[in-house]
Amino acid sequence: SSILLKKNANNNQTPPVLPPPFPEKMAVHGSGPSADVASEFGVLVIDGGEASLAIAPPNYGQLPGVPLHKVARVQSNIASRTRRGGQSAARFSRTRQLEELEFLRKVAARAAEEFSSVQGLVLGGCANMKHKLVAQLPPLLRRRISCIVSLSCSANWIGLQKAASKVSVARKQHVQRLEGDVVDEFMKCAEASDTSYEWICYGEAETEQALDMGAVKLLLICDDHKNLQKWTKMASSCGSDTTRIQATSDSSAMFCRGYKIGAFLRWPVKPLLEDIQDMDGIEDPEDPENSDSEASTVAPASLENTLPWLRDALQQAGYDETSAEALTIGVEIVLSCDIRTPEERFSDALELLQGQDVPPEVLEEFCLLVGDVLGDAFSDDSWD
Repeated sequence: SSILLKKNANNNQTPPVLPPPFPEKMAVHGSGPSADVASEFGVLVIDGGEASLAIAPPNYGQLPGVPLHKVARVQSNIASRTRRGGQSAARFSRTRQLEELEFLRKVAARAAEEFSSVQGLVLGGCANMKHKLVAQLPPLLRRRISCIVSLSCSANWIGLQKAASKVSVARKQHVQRLEGDVVDEFMKCAEASDTSYEWICYGEAETEQALDMGAVKLLLICDDHKNLQKWTKMASSCGSDTTRIQATSDSSAMFCRGYKIGAFLRWPVKPLLEDIQDMDGIEDPEDPENSDSEASTVAPASLENTLPWLRDALQQAGYDETSAEALTIGVEIVLSCDIRTPEERFSDALELLQGQDVPPEVLEEFCLLVGDVLGDAFSDDSWD
């Protein structure tokens, strides 16, 4: 059975969407959500007179001597609440509301500019200005708000420092929330009745095989696992991210009690693992007595030029080094599966590349190169 994505209307498999910061094409090497502990946080304080913005660098509040960086100050032109003579109360109120809205939008625009890469945001201030600002923030930045702090001081440097004192707690809560999202997604895939379960694996034996294939995108492991360091090191050497799961919620506690270890995959591996297990009873195709076997093996030497070319072509097409290497390993495994005919191997490898949105020009060159390696077993339209 094919292990690959089918890009057609009848079989449109799509991998589970991991919550931020786990984009579909992950290029970060580290430790999944736990890497957020070392990420920048934004701090914003606001009142009716001004707004101040700062960046809390990695380890702020955890290590002594790590400074808070003030990045912007926005002044307000909102009129005083006291109405001047000769102006109706209704007109004065409308003018003041427009000035307040203009100020809030200016602060929101500056926040979007300065906090484009932060992992969380601490918002503080007195009265209701901080709550009014939330409605003006872009949706992405609004979702990054970790906590809202009420302050009894002005929105100046002192206010920034008081709000920044909450960064350590906010960062910890942020990481726990992301871990919970990842575990919930894993559990949903494990219990799914459709093909979603093919995009995860669990158990030490299956997860180790998937790591060896380069198929693991994100490794999930219980924080008190007895071989935690071994698995973390193994994942790092394979270019996979790792998330340590703590039993802080019902779903994470269930994961730690039952699964203990699992992974999200770059491509499905279960059918391939089943094929490998079935190979135990297959006769050696290189045995002279089996020289007429239909499913001949592609010798590694015959691909020694094609595979490095594929890896370089993927990188030139915009794939990061780890993703290109992992995809090349997957193609090598598929092309070397000696229980399938050359035509089937070629088709499976091509579908794997198509499923990862490899550009057509790379696919065309791949077809020509692999066609030369495997012979004339394929028709000219195999890659269309």
